[in-house]
Amino acid sequence: MIIPIRSLLPNAADVLDRDLEVIGPLLLRHLKSCEGVSPIFQHGGINFGYFLAIMERRNIGLGPLPNNGPEYGTQQAAVSRAFVEAQAWLVMNGFLIRNHQQPAELYLITRKGEKLLEDTLRKDLPVQAGHVPTAREGVGPTWDIFISHASEDKSYVDPLADALRSAGVSVWYDTIVLTWGDDLRPKIDEGLRNCRFGIVVLSRAFLGKKKWTEHELNGLFARERAGQKLVLPIWHGITRDDLLEYSPALADRLAKISDTDSNDDIVTSVLALIAAPNIAPDSAVTLASKAHQDLRVAFPSPLPRRAPAGVLDPREIELLWNAAQAGEIVHSSTLDGEALRAGQRQFLDGANARTAAEWLGALRRLESGGLVEPLDIDRESFRVTDEGYRAADQLDGFIRWNTRVIVLRAHYLNAPSRDHSVSCTGIIATPAVYFPQPDNTSAPRSLKECRALLVEGIDQNALPAWQPTDVEFRDESTDRVERFQVDGFDVIRPARLKLPIVT
Repeated sequence: MIIPIRSLLPNAADVLDRDLEVIGPLLLRHLKSCEGVSPIFQHGGINFGYFLAIMERRNIGLGPLPNNGPEYGTQQAAVSRAFVEAQAWLVMNGFLIRNHQQPAELYLITRKGEKLLEDTLRKDLPVQAGHVPTAREGVGPTWDIFISHASEDKSYVDPLADALRSAGVSVWYDTIVLTWGDDLRPKIDEGLRNCRFGIVVLSRAFLGKKKWTEHELNGLFARERAGQKLVLPIWHGITRDDLLEYSPALADRLAKISDTDSNDDIVTSVLALIAAPNIAPDSAVTLASKAHQDLRVAFPSPLPRRAPAGVLDPREIELLWNAAQAGEIVHSSTLDGEALRAGQRQFLDGANARTAAEWLGALRRLESGGLVEPLDIDRESFRVTDEGYRAADQLDGFIRWNTRVIVLRAHYLNAPSRDHSVSCTGIIATPAVYFPQPDNTSAPRSLKECRALLVEGIDQNALPAWQPTDVEFRDESTDRVERFQVDGFDVIRPARLKLPIVT
């Protein structure tokens, strides 16, 4: 009996957002099920061109085809490319081999491929509509994500759970899983045992509870082992100080911030996590892991693509500028923590959870905007794209100064001069931003936003009530004093001061 490909990978996102180590074995399982009952698997082997033609509803003499459009609708072209990559992955890892005794391009399943299928079946991976087998299934977990939260935060958590499910992520969420009459503790314990990751929505309500939320958090921590993260915290309306009182260890863990990280950002990060298998050594998918290391550059797993941003935020500007100078970005996780580096610039050294989340969010946005691209399947190294270098060429006004104090001054007619010193952690100059214009025009560019100083790590309560006209500070790296004329200031969350430079 043919196992429909849509029963294994129901939606386009299930194909596009998963690693080849997951897609490849599922594709092979579908192709094997066609043996003897479909022109896809003939006596001479598998005709992959027929598989694509049937899926795309292209009539190439195979008889009547379904008239309901391509298998994956408007995203069929992207899905077909992903399956071509998966087929190439199966060949390069020795699961399929070209049958050179046939004039047509046909492929045979090797003994190694049959072993992969046997192990996959032995693990009893479920095959049902609407369910996407993950790399961990067959060795325990049933859900990709367990969401631990306080009931008072439903208004925030409900849309997040819906967004995750819409992206094809299987979610343990009480309103989805629990039904009338269920015994809570066994059902919750089942979810805690059988999830790949646990999202913990940390709020004042969560920190104030002592029963189920604490039970869930303890259960997730109990499953963590060295080098394997399980707990994925989200700070919802709390500060680091709030969390320090509850759990100092949890306060130091990199977290999402509900105020700054959208549901789309969180879903993108979750998809990247669940696409990277973390499974037992005897798993069917792991059979190819060693050989797959050589394919990392050839088969990166991209994030969902967005259009390049017309205006980059300050974190994106600094990360892209440094990457363009160094040629690459390195993002790594070790037992000592997470690191993000471009050249000699270490972005996460001494960063608190919020600042680290901002830098990692900037990396995600640069990738999804096509300005950088991964060099390996684990996304540990990124290179700047041609589009990224063109964007970096527009950042020639960027500078970073190492300083701990900036002096604000005001000089007005018929008024006494004023000055006020403000402590800070650093200052950058952001480039001017111009409105886009056609390539074939020689008219002057229209200024959208002037060059500005961005002062980091300020105390908003220490700011003066008046607006400055000049600023002065000393760069500790060069011992040089810098002076600028400015047009007042604006406070930007979190703890930043923006001063437009008067040219």
